[in-house]
Amino acid sequence: MRARLLVNLALLALVALLAAVAFFEPTLDEPAAPPTLTGLTAQDVASLRIARSDGSVVAFERRDGAWWMVEPIEILASDYRVQAVVALAEAHSHARYAVADVDLAAVGLEPPEVRVTYNGGEELAFGGQSPLDQRRYVRVGDVVHLVDGGSYYHLVGHHASFVDTTLLPPGARIAALHLPGLDVTQRDGRWQVSPRPDEFSVDRVNALLEHWRLTRALQVSGHATDHHHGMHGDTARVEFADGRAPITFLIEAREPELVLSRPELGLSYRLTAESAERLFSLPTVTAPTP
Repeated sequence: MRARLLVNLALLALVALLAAVAFFEPTLDEPAAPPTLTGLTAQDVASLRIARSDGSVVAFERRDGAWWMVEPIEILASDYRVQAVVALAEAHSHARYAVADVDLAAVGLEPPEVRVTYNGGEELAFGGQSPLDQRRYVRVGDVVHLVDGGSYYHLVGHHASFVDTTLLPPGARIAALHLPGLDVTQRDGRWQVSPRPDEFSVDRVNALLEHWRLTRALQVSGHATDHHHGMHGDTARVEFADGRAPITFLIEAREPELVLSRPELGLSYRLTAESAERLFSLPTVTAPTP
């Protein structure tokens, strides 16, 4: 009996030892995470600049927690799109080569196709893809890295693809709407509508204003500007209570989709055809059921 007890105690001690090893050294067999391209985190990035080989530049800066495009135009930017570029600072490097050992021209880095600069200092130069795994060559200082290239298309697209899809600036307070066949203005704190509908209510005006504040385009794209001939056709003009400059949209199409453009910025907003009714007319407000 005593011998069996000793054996059981020994087995228990062995189990406890193995458990302790597993608890205190759980990562012995786990490979080390690959290094990142820079020492920056997404939270460190307050500004970035994208310079393409064709000479075009797109630049952004963070303002009060939101990203704004500041070049080539100034407008609220899509947080999703900008964050995809910010995240490249933390991209994992799957292979590294000294610049002296790389034929830079052969891998598209002399000159690079795109340069991304963070905070006016840290620069990533993007070249071509490796033929075997389709990873992207990126030069950082004296090192050439290979990284996953899924976010590269953000860097080479039209700058309009970075524009936020909302029609109006954040926090904008509307003072007047001048729409095709409808004018909505505020005078002495009261809303005036012309032509005045048979069933007028402030709720209908507020609902229309809310549509303008909340509506998002399906897509924002580039638009050919025409500064010599101005705007032709119907327009929608939005005036603001805080003194900022009014915004005038050219109504380019209503079917099969609503297309609004801002020629002075070279932007077109594509929306659903149903958006025209919500944006250009007073909505019907259903009375509450007694």
